[in-house]
Amino acid sequence: MTIVGTSFQKQVQFKEGMKLKLVKEPDNSYDKDAIAVYVGSDKVGYVANSSKTNFSKSSMASELKNLPKISYARYLTDYFDYHIAKLKWE
Repeated sequence: MTIVGTSFQKQVQFKEGMKLKLVKEPDNSYDKDAIAVYVGSDKVGYVANSSKTNFSKSSMASELKNLPKISYARYLTDYFDYHIAKLKWE
Protein backbone atom coordinates (compact mmCIF):
# COMPACT_ATOMS: atom_id res chain seq x y z
CA MET A 1 0.00 0.00 0.00
CA THR A 2 1.03 3.62 -0.46
CA ILE A 3 0.97 6.06 2.45
CA VAL A 4 -0.11 9.60 1.59
CA GLY A 5 -0.98 12.81 3.43
CA THR A 6 2.18 12.68 5.50
CA SER A 7 2.83 16.40 5.08
CA PHE A 8 -0.53 17.21 6.71
CA GLN A 9 -0.03 15.00 9.78
CA LYS A 10 2.56 14.48 12.50
CA GLN A 11 5.96 14.26 10.80
CA VAL A 12 7.75 10.94 11.13
CA GLN A 13 10.99 9.53 9.76
CA PHE A 14 9.89 6.24 8.19
CA LYS A 15 12.31 3.35 8.64
CA GLU A 16 12.34 -0.07 7.01
CA GLY A 17 10.45 -2.58 9.17
CA MET A 18 8.64 0.10 11.20
CA LYS A 19 5.31 -1.15 12.59
CA LEU A 20 2.31 0.83 11.37
CA LYS A 21 -1.18 0.67 12.83
CA LEU A 22 -4.03 0.98 10.32
CA VAL A 23 -7.40 2.27 11.53
CA LYS A 24 -10.47 2.41 9.30
CA GLU A 25 -12.36 5.74 9.43
CA PRO A 26 -15.83 4.97 8.00
CA ASP A 27 -17.13 8.34 9.27
CA ASN A 28 -14.43 10.30 7.43
CA SER A 29 -16.26 13.10 5.58
CA TYR A 30 -13.78 13.08 2.66
CA ASP A 31 -13.55 9.33 2.03
CA LYS A 32 -15.80 6.60 3.44
CA ASP A 33 -13.02 4.06 2.72
CA ALA A 34 -10.35 6.09 4.57
CA ILE A 35 -7.71 4.15 6.49
CA ALA A 36 -5.54 6.23 8.83
CA VAL A 37 -1.91 5.25 9.40
CA TYR A 38 -0.43 5.58 12.89
CA VAL A 39 3.04 5.24 14.35
CA GLY A 40 2.45 4.69 18.04
CA SER A 41 -0.36 7.10 18.98
CA ASP A 42 0.50 9.62 16.23
CA LYS A 43 -1.52 9.76 13.02
CA VAL A 44 1.07 10.10 10.24
CA GLY A 45 -1.00 9.73 7.07
CA TYR A 46 -3.54 7.65 5.17
CA VAL A 47 -3.58 4.70 2.82
CA ALA A 48 -3.85 6.14 -0.70
CA ASN A 49 -7.25 5.84 -2.33
CA SER A 50 -6.77 7.58 -5.66
CA SER A 51 -4.93 6.44 -8.77
CA LYS A 52 -3.27 9.89 -8.78
CA THR A 53 -1.59 9.32 -5.40
CA ASN A 54 -1.24 5.53 -5.29
CA PHE A 55 1.86 3.71 -6.51
CA SER A 56 0.58 1.59 -9.38
CA LYS A 57 1.54 -1.80 -7.92
CA SER A 58 0.00 -1.30 -4.48
CA SER A 59 -3.52 -1.62 -3.09
CA MET A 60 -5.78 1.37 -2.52
CA ALA A 61 -7.89 1.81 0.62
CA SER A 62 -11.11 1.03 -1.29
CA GLU A 63 -9.64 -2.37 -2.24
CA LEU A 64 -9.12 -3.29 1.43
CA LYS A 65 -12.79 -3.54 2.42
CA ASN A 66 -12.24 -6.86 4.28
CA LEU A 67 -9.53 -5.36 6.46
CA PRO A 68 -10.42 -5.42 10.19
CA LYS A 69 -11.19 -2.04 11.81
CA ILE A 70 -7.67 -2.08 13.28
CA SER A 71 -4.82 -3.91 11.58
CA TYR A 72 -1.09 -3.57 11.07
CA ALA A 73 1.48 -3.11 8.35
CA ARG A 74 5.25 -2.93 8.08
CA TYR A 75 6.99 -0.06 6.37
CA LEU A 76 9.00 -1.28 3.37
CA THR A 77 10.68 1.62 1.61
CA ASP A 78 10.53 4.99 -0.07
CA TYR A 79 10.19 4.68 -3.82
CA PHE A 80 10.73 8.07 -5.43
CA ASP A 81 8.04 10.17 -3.69
CA TYR A 82 6.04 7.17 -2.48
CA HIS A 83 6.03 5.65 1.02
CA ILE A 84 5.37 1.91 0.57
CA ALA A 85 4.14 -0.51 3.26
CA LYS A 86 2.91 -4.12 3.32
CA LEU A 87 -0.03 -5.47 5.28
CA LYS A 88 0.80 -7.70 8.22
CA TRP A 89 -2.14 -9.67 9.59
CA GLU A 90 -2.14 -9.95 13.39
